[in-house]
Amino acid sequence: MKIEVFSDVVEVALAAARYLASVSRDTVAAEGKFVVALSGGNTPWLMLNALAQEHVPWTATHLLQVDERVVPAGSPNRNLTHLQQILLERTPLPPEQIHEMP
Repeated sequence: MKIEVFSDVVEVALAAARYLASVSRDTVAAEGKFVVALSGGNTPWLMLNALAQEHVPWTATHLLQVDERVVPAGSPNRNLTHLQQILLERTPLPPEQIHEMP
């Protein structure tokens, strides 16, 4: 097992984004597509912000949203609203490959 220690949460987020981008490229090369399930909340936002700047094969990626708050569409309290602002509006991920929670 490899254990890595980072100086702060920003370094963790950057490393996680680089790792996820690398896995996405390797998976698309081997399987033809990459499927990732993302949770909302405060924890992943820094990583997702960094991921938007990484080289990810977005056209071969499917994103599954795995949790959501029960509030109206477009509400700033919805995880999807944050996901759109932080990642989806900044990447060429095809809308039909975004599998959001109802």
